[in-house]
Amino acid sequence: MEGSFNLYNAFGNSSNIVRNNVITHIFDLYSLNSTEGKEAVVYNNFIKYKLVVRSCSYTKIYNNTVSSTACPATVDNFCNNITLLNNIFITSNSGYPAMDIGEIADIASENYNCLYTSGATLVKCNTVNYSTLADWQTFSGMSANSFNQNLTFVDAANNDLHIASGNPDLIGTPIDKIKYDIDGDLRNKTNPNIGADEYTKVPMSGEYTIGKNGTEDFASFTEAVGAIEFNGISDAVSFAVSTGTYEEQFAIHEIEGASADAMVYFYPASSNEHDVILKYTVQDDNNAYIVKLDGADYIFFQLIDFEINQDSYYSIIFDLDNGACYNKIASCNLSGL
Repeated sequence: MEGSFNLYNAFGNSSNIVRNNVITHIFDLYSLNSTEGKEAVVYNNFIKYKLVVRSCSYTKIYNNTVSSTACPATVDNFCNNITLLNNIFITSNSGYPAMDIGEIADIASENYNCLYTSGATLVKCNTVNYSTLADWQTFSGMSANSFNQNLTFVDAANNDLHIASGNPDLIGTPIDKIKYDIDGDLRNKTNPNIGADEYTKVPMSGEYTIGKNGTEDFASFTEAVGAIEFNGISDAVSFAVSTGTYEEQFAIHEIEGASADAMVYFYPASSNEHDVILKYTVQDDNNAYIVKLDGADYIFFQLIDFEINQDSYYSIIFDLDNGACYNKIASCNLSGL
């Protein structure tokens, strides 16, 4: 999104969501009069200039990255119940603070944010200047887990606010339902990075769950595969799949850390055959499979039913390509056309 983004006069139980945008100028939130339980939520945005919150109520601002030549984050004194968690607010202009708050009473919660300016005032609140993070913490009673740290970006001049390599690993707090970052990369479930970009890999090991009940670690095979591809593994990883039918198609690429002693297992949580069905309508000749092992090694499927839907054009269930080896498919039922 080039230029400014203005969200004005959203009254009542609006539950507005703004996420996964690249905003190259002012992001202005004005008069978002949400209510408790139906809050407006703003998350996973790259903002190149500044975020301004005016006359808003019950607005939650999570995991945004703001790189500014002015004040990155301003909340005026006509707001109430504003939540600021897991954000990066950095200015390169020593004449501005990282955050300007109209009244401390406007803020319901402020924590796990990265606040940085090269100037003398880190946070301004109700015309009072706080020069250090410790000063701000003492006054506000908030920001206990925040950071005063300058970060570098991949290419801020061209609006690429992904965190560059070599930066410190700044950990935030998990936010319910924010499972992915701005790129669709799965966030660490217990120790997510702050900002819009999940940039730290934490190798996985042990048992995880897949299911549609809302209590499992992953809602689909695709989510689980995305996690092990992004993070790699440090030991064997098992995915216990809840009983049900999963209609999806996915490819597994080479998994960092996979070996004969550290395999990746998919199996029913019940240990009963026919309890887990993976099916798909295969109609694209460029993706003619349910599961593709694309250079992936040491993957093990057990006691899972695989079904090609009857209106498919192709009946390939497994496609092994690019040297995929040492994989196992055991005690599964495979039904083609």
